[in-house]
Amino acid sequence: CVREMAASEMRQFGRVDRLALSEADYLDWIEKKTALFIGECAHLGAMGCGAPDDVVGALWRYGRALGLCFQIVDDLLDFTSSTERLGKSTGADVRNGVPTLPVIHALRESPERDRLRVLLENGRDPGALEDVLSILRRSGSLEYAFGRASSYAAVAHGELARLPDIPARETLAELTDDLLHRTH
Repeated sequence: CVREMAASEMRQFGRVDRLALSEADYLDWIEKKTALFIGECAHLGAMGCGAPDDVVGALWRYGRALGLCFQIVDDLLDFTSSTERLGKSTGADVRNGVPTLPVIHALRESPERDRLRVLLENGRDPGALEDVLSILRRSGSLEYAFGRASSYAAVAHGELARLPDIPARETLAELTDDLLHRTH
């Protein structure tokens, strides 16, 4: 798991044209960057408690789906939250040339994709972030990314439904909803 996470990060930052990243490549990257880690945490926790194999598997799949949801929402917050609320600088992904799902969607779907590419290539320009955000809004890319995060939250809930009816199941369901709707 750790080896895959590290290799994924190295591949991502070694890409020559980061803006050519496809949605499938992005999902593979965040799976290896975040989802596998959360999946393994849930998996190991279940194993440590002596849970049956079907519960261990459901919790691994839950954690994986939760990790994908978490990372997409985290990427959205870079555009939709404030530095004060997040506790870290917003717009960092644009400034650092890191393609996230909203950007990938807009580069694929927006009639303003050429302008967006120029803005992203000059991401350190202070005015670029607001222009990028405007394009993402007009192209429906923020909503698209939230929809994808919501679909992973639904998968996580589906895996929780496989668990016995215990208090931890409700706590994990609340955690899933909180992560999907977080603002920081």
